[in-house]
Amino acid sequence: MPACWQRSGPNLSRLVVVERGGERLQDELIRLARNEAGDLGGNVIVPESVIEEGRQSFGVYRCPD
Repeated sequence: MPACWQRSGPNLSRLVVVERGGERLQDELIRLARNEAGDLGGNVIVPESVIEEGRQSFGVYRCPD
């Protein structure tokens, strides 16, 4: 199996505006992480923390297709 290369670990902390249910917040954080991953040249995101105060860190990786 080919290796993946880590691109970055964006912290999506800017999404703390309105109270939301946990599932909706998780969906929004994942959507933001995927968008940022594409901008960084990554194609895989991996959560690296739990959601805390509306924030969650993700690792961004570039893996072979």
